[in-house]
Amino acid sequence: MQMTRTYGRDCLLRIGMALAVGTGMSWPLSSADAADIFYDDSGGNFGDNAAWVGGVAPGAGDVAIFDTGDTKLGIDFIANRTISGMDVFDNTVTFDLSGFTLNLTGNSDLDIGGATGVDSSATFTSGVAGGVLSVRDIDIIGPTSGSAAMVVTGPNTTLIQNSSFRTTVGGSFGGPSSLRIEDQATFNTGTSDFTINATGTVTVASNAVLNVNDDININGGTMSGLGGNNFNWVAGKTITVQNGGNASTFSSQYDSPDNSTWIVTGAGSSISGAGNAFDLAGASTALVENGGTWSKFFIVKEGSTFTADGVGTTVAGFDSVDGTVTLQNGAAAGTSSVYHVGDFVSGGGAGLTGTLNVLSGSSLQATFSTGLRVSESGSDSNGVVNIDGSGSSVTTTGTTLGSFSGTTGEINVTNGGSYTSTGITTVNATGTININGGTALLGDYVDNGGTINFVSGTFGHNGNFSIDAGSPVGSTVNTSTRSLIFGGTISINTGSTVNLDGGILSAGSIQNTGTLNYTAGILELTSDDLEVDFGGLLTRTPTIGAGQDVRVTNNVNVSSVGLFTIDGGSVTAGTLFNSGLIQMTGLSSLIDGGALDNSGTL
Repeated sequence: MQMTRTYGRDCLLRIGMALAVGTGMSWPLSSADAADIFYDDSGGNFGDNAAWVGGVAPGAGDVAIFDTGDTKLGIDFIANRTISGMDVFDNTVTFDLSGFTLNLTGNSDLDIGGATGVDSSATFTSGVAGGVLSVRDIDIIGPTSGSAAMVVTGPNTTLIQNSSFRTTVGGSFGGPSSLRIEDQATFNTGTSDFTINATGTVTVASNAVLNVNDDININGGTMSGLGGNNFNWVAGKTITVQNGGNASTFSSQYDSPDNSTWIVTGAGSSISGAGNAFDLAGASTALVENGGTWSKFFIVKEGSTFTADGVGTTVAGFDSVDGTVTLQNGAAAGTSSVYHVGDFVSGGGAGLTGTLNVLSGSSLQATFSTGLRVSESGSDSNGVVNIDGSGSSVTTTGTTLGSFSGTTGEINVTNGGSYTSTGITTVNATGTININGGTALLGDYVDNGGTINFVSGTFGHNGNFSIDAGSPVGSTVNTSTRSLIFGGTISINTGSTVNLDGGILSAGSIQNTGTLNYTAGILELTSDDLEVDFGGLLTRTPTIGAGQDVRVTNNVNVSSVGLFTIDGGSVTAGTLFNSGLIQMTGLSSLIDGGALDNSGTL
């Protein structure tokens, strides 16, 4: 008995399929009027009239509809076929193109996805002879409590999307929807959007190929298996990953198309993957913002730019060979990654410059074993690191800056920015650190003939430091504009002057054969005692007034001839030994720290 079925095509949920195509043969099609033609058999030849409701196989103006509920439906081809469109609503169908071509040339789409609770899938395959499925728009959208899937598989199987048509995988809700390109098959998209919504997944096997010819919108869905051997994307287009979407793998070396744009926006949205590098090349642009994540190691070259913007936005390791990486507005670069600025590993080419900007409260944690490398020995390109703005910081387990000849490496710390090394900072002959309003604490400092220009801010390292005409600070230092923090001994050499008039003068010990004028700021000794006596750093009768703060990790020793006056200032000591006279004359005077051992007068 023939059954009549009515469908509202705008509310149908669709699921995808896989195909096999072929040889160039064709057969005559029915001259019946264009219609929705329902399949009503258990499998067999697509062109068998008896397999279709009404007794006529679909022709050029017809839409083929598979809705029998069969979960193992096999459809084969013995000639080329041309129809208007195809819907797979309630079937699991395998289309064996066997070297032939199925053309969908009318005004209808390829739709996969059925009613609530229904699983639908379409697989297009072929033998070694190959096969072609040529279509317009593709919709693979799983229903509530159901699913939709399309698979393109088999050697020489090709899915071709004609002209300016689009692909949509998944919806904002509903069941899982998937498109898989497998086993040496190829999918060439149309020149309209390629969209993966929240319920959608697109997977490309390592031995298959996906060629995308327009913008890609990963709108909450997932696109995986991408790499340099199996994912090709036309130049000058944009990929947007948003609403928790993900693009992943890039397991083989991948170079972005020229002038491409990569946008990752919103919490949960990400580009990820292990394996070989992702190269942002050909003057391309990447933007990670609003809490997005880029955890794939990347290389910026050929004038490209990469920007991470906003609190909660994170990126992984990178190598800026010939381009710019910028972290801004609170963005962060993670800890367990490699960071190179100007590098030779990637073969950037002589005369190029890689730049890293850490701006407006952003941070980079280069705490991997290799730390931060800025145009180190053997590099092809110059490297520049700019750390600018209050709260902007670079923390590293070690840095190599510059080489012994050729390319140059430069770190600029300005306007409240900070550079801190917990390991070794090596400044080679072509390396330069410029400090102008920022803080640069170099850790264990190795000077291999490099340059430090200290205009203002804070400078220091774990070793010794001499103040004289040949030092980075010259022979006169005003700490109100140039604070010094050193772990070893600061030597104020003959003919040199330190005016401690604000800021910080901190060292393990201070040896003074020049002049030390103390009027304000922090004076700190982290190893030596402070002797209040003849020959002591502050002589035997110092007065610590308002705005002066003396901090001694170990002992303050007031000798029997010492007079230590705290007149509005503060003194902190591990132990205060008093054999002389200590007097406190100001209401805001403060003595703090550990024990008091008093044999003198308070």
